[in-house]
Amino acid sequence: MKLKILATGIILIMVSSTFVVSANIIQNDDIEDKTNLNNGMVEIRIARIGGGIERGKTTKTILNNYQWMVGNKTYKFITYDLYDEDVLKGKLTTKNYDLINMLSYVKKNMPMLSLPFLKSKIWKTNIANFVKGGGGIFGYCAGAGVIIGTEDKPKTLADILIDRTDLGISQVKRISEFNYSNPLFFSGISPFFYSRSDRLEETMGGMAYLWYGAKELNNESQVFGIPIDFEINRNNPIFDDFFGDTRRIYWGGGGALTIPDEYKDEVTILANYPADAISKNNSTQIHIWRYTGGFHGFISGFLEAIKQGYKFRDSPFIYSKKASDWEMTDKIIETNHASKTVMTMETYPNEKQGRIILSYCHPEICGWWGGHIEDVPDTDKNNLFDGLYTWKDVTPFNQTVEDEMTYNWWIVRRHAAWVGKVPDNDLPPVYGPSQVSDIYPYNQSSSFTITGNAETTSIESEWLYHKESLDLYYRHSSDDNSWSDWTLYQTDNDNSDGWSWNFDASLADGPGYYQFYSLRNVQYENEWLNETAPPGPDAMIRVV
Repeated sequence: MKLKILATGIILIMVSSTFVVSANIIQNDDIEDKTNLNNGMVEIRIARIGGGIERGKTTKTILNNYQWMVGNKTYKFITYDLYDEDVLKGKLTTKNYDLINMLSYVKKNMPMLSLPFLKSKIWKTNIANFVKGGGGIFGYCAGAGVIIGTEDKPKTLADILIDRTDLGISQVKRISEFNYSNPLFFSGISPFFYSRSDRLEETMGGMAYLWYGAKELNNESQVFGIPIDFEINRNNPIFDDFFGDTRRIYWGGGGALTIPDEYKDEVTILANYPADAISKNNSTQIHIWRYTGGFHGFISGFLEAIKQGYKFRDSPFIYSKKASDWEMTDKIIETNHASKTVMTMETYPNEKQGRIILSYCHPEICGWWGGHIEDVPDTDKNNLFDGLYTWKDVTPFNQTVEDEMTYNWWIVRRHAAWVGKVPDNDLPPVYGPSQVSDIYPYNQSSSFTITGNAETTSIESEWLYHKESLDLYYRHSSDDNSWSDWTLYQTDNDNSDGWSWNFDASLADGPGYYQFYSLRNVQYENEWLNETAPPGPDAMIRVV
């Protein structure tokens, strides 16, 4: 079932919320010979850094070896897993990589928990210098949080630890009114701490949607988080080819971003939370639960984890989640996210112009449609591992193609391409595998060239490839108001010289306004895979 795919994606959130990272070391010292421009191929080298690299494969699946052709130029993503020791040894340079995909908080950036302060400082300095030297960086949820600091002075031990991850490269800050880190820190040790203070549960905020969600990812009914219709700003390279004012993107309890007044002209807001607060919506609100099991519940959870076959080194995380009992209160978790910023883009303010994208939502993970949240029944067996809330009446994933795992993967690819300094007009397609590139200038003579932008087959899978073509469709208007039907103008059957068409308005409808889109058609074995039409035009011009 496709909810298993969702569960695989959701594990990133669990990984992103811990402080532990594997210490394996990449052996290659220099990858420069793998990352040059050959035969029109531009390789975009992505260093994936952070906790849970081995398990956090979602962005690797989305990006690695993905390639697309714009005109006669082909772009290709190549990902590399880079560990903390590699960063400390100075392997992260703009000579070797173009951008960083920051995955999460990492143990080796937590000096009060693991490494001496000096090594932590070197780790942060090397990453910051990469961006200051012109490299790009993007991160989702905890991967964004590791890049930035808090808007106000942190007040708790956990807030201080997280704030120390600030790389000092972004003008964006996390909003400090969300006191996520108290329960985040203590629940990683034991829910026993929850019975010591009434304030811990009430300051949890949106993180409750992560920690109250079930942790048994093999159970298809146990999913956590919310798919939210975020408000989209289209006046930027990421979303300028997108139609619509909102986009449904998965959210797993992340916070919100703020831009200091002095930097508001230098940072672009890509998306905001909706005006309706999550905790005010009857379909998505959850209650505060309080741990009542004491030390006995804590020990019972440990023994149950061992009995079920969990290894001893994993049991501290598991038994704290299996400890019972939890009791539901009559109070609602408050999120206070309404209309606040969830996604931004910016350029580092020096001559190298390194680029940064931050997001507290997860375009790499699929969402769902329909349904509502219900708190689980209050029994003497309630625990965090089984979850304290559940989703009901979700629309089955196989009813519409929009529900597939890949729904928002184009956002991830455009994020990576933009921070990797791909030209704005060459970013990967938004709707389906192709689109027409914007045409400049807007006013054209009767004859001009149109460039296509389409995903292309990677070298590794060329044995499956037989035939590929790109259709150009147009429609015409004499007044930029009433439009003709869409008409096929021409098919480009050979991409050996790139995707393009020589458009001649005298062979179409003469002077006036034109809109265009493309459709990609690929034959694998004896099967044709034909792209469907986008919801609107990819490009538009006026023939004078």
